[in-house]
Amino acid sequence: MKKIWLILVVMTLIIPVSVYAGGKKEEAPVAVTFSLMAAGTYDKAAEEIKPQFEKETGIQLTIAAFPWATLRQNNTTDLLTGTGKYDIMSGSYYLADVYSHFISLDDYIKESGFGKGLLSGFMEKCEHFKGHQIGLPYGPDAYGMLYRKDLFDEAGLSWPATWDQFMAMLPRMKAVADSHGMDTIVFSGGAPEQAPALFFDKYDGYFITKDGKYQLERNKAIEVLNTDKELLKYMAGDFMGLSIDDANARFLDGKALSIICWPSFIVAAADNPEKSRVVGKWSLGKSPTPGRPWLSLWQIYISKYSKNPDAAWKWAMAYINEKNDVHFFKTYGIGPVFESTYKNPELAKKYSHYFPAQSYNLTRAVNPPLSGESQDYFASVLGEFGLGKLNAREAVDKINEKWATLPVPEALSENAIITGQVE
Repeated sequence: MKKIWLILVVMTLIIPVSVYAGGKKEEAPVAVTFSLMAAGTYDKAAEEIKPQFEKETGIQLTIAAFPWATLRQNNTTDLLTGTGKYDIMSGSYYLADVYSHFISLDDYIKESGFGKGLLSGFMEKCEHFKGHQIGLPYGPDAYGMLYRKDLFDEAGLSWPATWDQFMAMLPRMKAVADSHGMDTIVFSGGAPEQAPALFFDKYDGYFITKDGKYQLERNKAIEVLNTDKELLKYMAGDFMGLSIDDANARFLDGKALSIICWPSFIVAAADNPEKSRVVGKWSLGKSPTPGRPWLSLWQIYISKYSKNPDAAWKWAMAYINEKNDVHFFKTYGIGPVFESTYKNPELAKKYSHYFPAQSYNLTRAVNPPLSGESQDYFASVLGEFGLGKLNAREAVDKINEKWATLPVPEALSENAIITGQVE
């Protein structure tokens, strides 16, 4: 018995030494993984600040960048399986079906004071679930119209404040375009998923009824499509065959008076003498009223399966802040989300043809509360309308008939209430 007792005592003294190397317990470093789109912008910005973040926090960061469709699938699969491979995810309203798998950021936001200085209304435009904010904004864009300000000025034309004024000005715009051998308006009609942009920017009705069903406000929707029908007469003759790149190239080459587009896809090139013939000649117009421009808003979410949500939040704050807002725009062209960036003296002067209208358009823009299926069907019917296969009433009735059979995700309904898109 004495021998057994002696052995146990010796083992008790030895074991701690083997567990604690150098008298100190070895602990695995905290590590998080950030999934986002591989675009040569957002991912490059993350890679640039990663070393400093790791040095300052001791947190190991893995950046997982994928093409958009793959990113969407990977994020969704990881959440539905509860794998927890990605602690921090980049996405938008198309993830509504898996919002329940993200954590509430309310406490983090309250403790950090995040949200101060953002563009007006942007915390409200972030995604919410069951009354809790789950997304943080970055890289915003709003569908808009670039136009040849030099030619507008020569012709004595001023950018209109309302759609009625814009429609009344179209004959004069066409005369200017014809005199210079160019198209009046170009648009990527060959990219069918872009068709809703021409509707959203003029529509201020509801998308969801009081009883929680998808539905367009019929009279307003018909009015918008009739306006669009007139607008289409002034489009480039081949606009239904133009891709986004095709439409952008035509404007950059000086062959169009105006272009309806995502500004972030073209602004950098439009100001680059090596890629553009319109440097110093264009401006972005403030979106006419009524209507709500289509908002593109990347957001950062934290998975509820993350083992290190505090570390994930630290990365979110390292990525989204006023300093990086300026740097990322200047270096990568990522859309700013802080008011101070648009008022930055250097940038405000350099981008006087872009910043005032962009910040205005962003404050008015919203994400439509549409599920993937409802938006895809909407776009397909608008394509039929654009080809003249349906008139405005037929198109709206066809959309509403189909939409009546589609469920409205709870999360989208909640955000539609916040952004005023419910009956």
